[in-house]
Amino acid sequence: MLTVGSSSNDPIHAAILEALHKVPETHLTIYDLARDLTGPDGQVDVERAAERTEELRDALGQAEGYVRANQTVLKILYEFTRRRG
Repeated sequence: MLTVGSSSNDPIHAAILEALHKVPETHLTIYDLARDLTGPDGQVDVERAAERTEELRDALGQAEGYVRANQTVLKILYEFTRRRG
């Protein structure tokens, strides 16, 4: 089993660890906005959302960047599991 801090000559292990270290811990703003823009009935307040369009656009960009970073890790993990059978 490979753990953080362990060593391995297997390049896929090194690639997994490198990819994981590249994905920063992130507080996604989209969750805060979703909470702020959702009423007690669970519906999005469209008028309030319209007033915060720029914030929403920025938060979506942040979330999309985080997804892209995680996709790299997922590709490496998929390749690892495919090779290991």
